[in-house]
Amino acid sequence: FQQRLSIDGNVGVANNPSRVSNLVGEMSVEYKVTADGKLRLRAFTQSNDYTNLTTIAPYTQGIGIFYREDFDTFNELVRNYNNKLVFFNKRKNQATDAEPED
Repeated sequence: FQQRLSIDGNVGVANNPSRVSNLVGEMSVEYKVTADGKLRLRAFTQSNDYTNLTTIAPYTQGIGIFYREDFDTFNELVRNYNNKLVFFNKRKNQATDAEPED
């Protein structure tokens, strides 16, 4: 996976006699879609051991995609965002100009 896959987790034993299984744990798996790691996929499962939902749903699972951008100042973030908008608008205009008209 060229150092793009990350697996993190822990497992423990709960001291709760009312649970069917006393085994609790959390795990997350993250995959960097792009080489720079800005676009990522993440799946996780986590224990609801300390909530009122434990009798209904002892675990919460999820999956998502997210984008991460590093910046030093807010102005740098806005400038990078505007540059990307200009780039995508130019590409969109080039694509519509290249289409034949009827």
